[in-house]
Amino acid sequence: MKAIAILGKVFTAAWMLRLRSVSVRTPSSQRELTAVSSGAARTALAVESFRLKHKRPPDKLDDLVPDFIEAIPDDPFDGKPLRYKKLDKGYVVYSIGENKGDDGGVFDPSGGEDDPSFTVKR
Repeated sequence: MKAIAILGKVFTAAWMLRLRSVSVRTPSSQRELTAVSSGAARTALAVESFRLKHKRPPDKLDDLVPDFIEAIPDDPFDGKPLRYKKLDKGYVVYSIGENKGDDGGVFDPSGGEDDPSFTVKR
């Protein structure tokens, strides 16, 4: 349980640093980004808990329910569950973002792809 608490602090700190690099947003989209950050951090913690128990990441987020998270948080930009993609060394939990296009979890605050994401690399 102590490891989960430490992971939570690390994930939250990393996510908040990422949010600081986001360009100026309207108040409504800032609320949506805050919802994404909270949901993505909780989901990443559930992925890490699954990984610790099963020695591998889940194949899909639905594998986390109900043992590791009650429900996958919804993406505030489209109302569907947050997305998840396994990477060669890690994974990304992401939202489709303001452009409402699935850019595969790529977030470029300079105005390119617009998928607010939480990436864990190993």
